[in-house]
Amino acid sequence: MNKYGYRGFTMIELLVVMLIIAVVALMAMPQFQKSAESTRADEAVSTVQILGTTNRIYFLDKAQYAVGALNSCAARGPCNCNPSDPSNNCGNPCTLMWCGYLAPQDLAQAPYLYYAADGNLNAADPCGLSASGAPAGRYVACAKRNLASGQYAGWGYTVDVNGTIQPWPTTNGPPPVPPPS
Repeated sequence: MNKYGYRGFTMIELLVVMLIIAVVALMAMPQFQKSAESTRADEAVSTVQILGTTNRIYFLDKAQYAVGALNSCAARGPCNCNPSDPSNNCGNPCTLMWCGYLAPQDLAQAPYLYYAADGNLNAADPCGLSASGAPAGRYVACAKRNLASGQYAGWGYTVDVNGTIQPWPTTNGPPPVPPPS
């Protein structure tokens, strides 16, 4: 006791309180990670749906689909797509952004890899991303979680020519099911 009649906390009491707070925080951490990953998955569903719609509109204008990865596209570039010219740039997926079909954006740091696919092909793995268990179909876009390992590695979504979004099944369990469109 000090001269005011109050005894302060001992070091042991402070350490016990800090330990209890640390244990509670560790128990809550997996829920925070799951919530953050669900948010990333929602963003991927939205982006892949926009990409699929954009690729279908592009097909209506150019009579061919843009095919390939979008994560390495610069936000600006030449819009020199001419379907009647044999040296055209129409198949380049970056023309989706460069020609104004898709808003310019930097996908290089995105948590998912985004691909435009050829909707004329009937394939189970339209973007060559080793999708295990995906049904064959005519897909126009896909997204896959950009992780080498871990609980969420391999999560992905595809969009078919009708605009239906399908989650990819993985060995780590399915990703969150997209909301009905």
